[in-house]
Amino acid sequence: MARSSKISKDRLKAKKKKRERIIFNWLIIFACLVLIISLYFWVFKEPLELNIVTKCLKEQDAKFYCSDHLDVCQEQKRVFGYFFKDVNYLNCDYKECAGIDKFPTWVIGDEEFGFLSLKKLEEICS
Repeated sequence: MARSSKISKDRLKAKKKKRERIIFNWLIIFACLVLIISLYFWVFKEPLELNIVTKCLKEQDAKFYCSDHLDVCQEQKRVFGYFFKDVNYLNCDYKECAGIDKFPTWVIGDEEFGFLSLKKLEEICS
């Protein structure tokens, strides 16, 4: 009787351990899925916003006046990354840019702006 009781307890412990392992594995899988989905939206959210902003700037015939040798101009270009190719960029290194006396300068509609963050660009476009 004692031996049968011990076998029974061992089986219960084994089943409990197996169940705990299965639950643990499912929790790990769930955590990995949440991480992957979060990374996807974190990585692809900004490029989507940049694409929308550059299209908006193009529609508004926005112009970006700058000088390549200035760090602040390079930083403004980095805000756009790959999408900078879609910006109407006028390099004032080798030519006079009429009416522009500071860099960087954005001319959007009738307004002039200096350095613009992505957030500020989104506000202008909305």
